[in-house]
Amino acid sequence: NPQVQLKGIHLGFLQSLLRLVHIESNENLRFRLFYPLSALLRNFPQAQRLFLDYGGPEMMMNFLDLNNANQKLALRVVTLMND
Repeated sequence: NPQVQLKGIHLGFLQSLLRLVHIESNENLRFRLFYPLSALLRNFPQAQRLFLDYGGPEMMMNFLDLNNANQKLALRVVTLMND
């Protein structure tokens, strides 16, 4: 829903979600945070540009560290980046 995405961007949801994904230690909760993050970014160029500006891709690469990767989380990250 583009109107909800726009409102979410204006309210700072993207920054909040990225911060929570970064600091959360519970892998299950971190995994669940990717759903609203994906919904906010999907087919919404303005949010995607902000994601790049906020260092989102670099943060996502940290979750793909092969020595430390949770396979479910890594798959969610790859799906997010592909979308």
